[in-house]
Amino acid sequence: MGKNWFGAFLDMSGQLCVVIGGGQVAERRVQSVLVRNAKVRVVSPNLTEKLTVLAERGQIEHIHRSFQPGDTRGAFLTIAATNSSSVNRQAITEARSEGRLANGVHAADEGNLLFPAVLERGPLQVAITTSGLGPALARLIREELESYFGDEYGTYLDKLASVRERLLQTIDEEPIRTEILRQIVRSDVRELLRERNAAEADRIIQLIIEGREKQ
Repeated sequence: MGKNWFGAFLDMSGQLCVVIGGGQVAERRVQSVLVRNAKVRVVSPNLTEKLTVLAERGQIEHIHRSFQPGDTRGAFLTIAATNSSSVNRQAITEARSEGRLANGVHAADEGNLLFPAVLERGPLQVAITTSGLGPALARLIREELESYFGDEYGTYLDKLASVRERLLQTIDEEPIRTEILRQIVRSDVRELLRERNAAEADRIIQLIIEGREKQ
């Protein structure tokens, strides 16, 4: 049995992420945190072509050498992604000794953070993890869910956010706001958006809101 992991999402904006290693796995991890607006420092004597381009553009900082003690200092998150288990373990141990987050791409139990397989549809994120026991299965489950959670979910959430903001401004009673949102998510709005019928979806949303506002 693996660890009893706790599920959570992180705000990486402006946070320093130190990646030890410059291969394909490191590249994927760098890209995943860059899109979350993290500051990225890569420590590696060699980089993939894509990482080299990112370094040349100034999008990441590149320390052109192998890992040395102290490289994780000040990092919000350390990702150990070299081909050396001993180097990865050293980087993880150093980061964790300072109370920092650390992920080992080849030995999940050594770190204190996992990267789940994530399905994204606009603001919607569905994270799947097998607690490090079967990453391939997590990826398969994500692929299977992709057929269910279509692109319409991004639009759907944008509409729900807009409705919620409107309700906060017009209805003081929290139970009424909750009931309106409950009726919307249980209506045909999602299916209409899947069918690209946004006009009818908006009409139903408006009818639900007006019906509650008149009560």
